[in-house]
Amino acid sequence: MSSDEIYTHIIDRLIEEKFVEFLDAWCRKNCRSFHEASPSEHTHDQYESHQAYCRFYESKCEAVLKEKDVTSQTFYKMCEADAPHREEIQCIVDVITAVGEYKEFHRMMHEKYLEEEME
Repeated sequence: MSSDEIYTHIIDRLIEEKFVEFLDAWCRKNCRSFHEASPSEHTHDQYESHQAYCRFYESKCEAVLKEKDVTSQTFYKMCEADAPHREEIQCIVDVITAVGEYKEFHRMMHEKYLEEEME
């Protein structure tokens, strides 16, 4: 299987399993403690939310990656190259970035909080 076929298989599996949609719903459900845009300190609840988010990513996305012997870093690079062409791929890039960077996770959760407040 070529790297393009492997990439397509992984993306298809994540879309089929509604990976991004599930994470979006999870973020909406758990965004209440992220009401401050840039707090000087982060709460224990916020830290635990990030840990749960990372565990979900590891259990779902990394399981698919391991099946195809692809590292998260390699997959991220593949997605990053494809993201300008497909919106759903940019969502996956955002998910992976939020796993590795707490500030990005906090920004994303704060945005979800603001969206929920607007509804």
